[in-house]
Amino acid sequence: MKKGQTEIVGLIFIVLFVIIIGSVFLLVFLKSGDDTFSRSEIKTSILANKFLATLIETEIEECSRKSIKSIIKDFYEGDTQCLVPPYDTSVNSKEYLEDNVFPIILTKIFSDKGRAYNFSITYVKGGVEEPPFYSSQGNFDKQYSTIRKAAPFIIPMDNPQNKIIFNLITKTN
Repeated sequence: MKKGQTEIVGLIFIVLFVIIIGSVFLLVFLKSGDDTFSRSEIKTSILANKFLATLIETEIEECSRKSIKSIIKDFYEGDTQCLVPPYDTSVNSKEYLEDNVFPIILTKIFSDKGRAYNFSITYVKGGVEEPPFYSSQGNFDKQYSTIRKAAPFIIPMDNPQNKIIFNLITKTN
């Protein structure tokens, strides 16, 4: 073999060696870490986020067809009453949601299907978190193989330091 051909063969071996080392490093890097998600984990988080997005926009017929978001926002802005059919009776909107809306929805979506959940609605006033507007959990003390947290949904108020935060954590097998 001529000297030029020998140098080219050597260069090819060096390039292949660098590609192999780079591939091994990339595989190790991609496989390590607890913050990687499988498709089912991402699907679960997306479903939890969609549930929260749908929940906050759900209209409550018994409260003049207002959305849950509007009812809670109105509650913290001073309108704590909800007119119920035949729209001549007024009830406390917080109590109505606590007693008649959230337990039914959460049970149907999670508990009846063998899923655990931890759901809360919190109000932050002037940057300080107040006691929860609503908090509930179902079967949350049991062991499950998959735990997913939805991204918190933040509803801004007129005052930029005030906000309503919806949180949801689910557990499934």
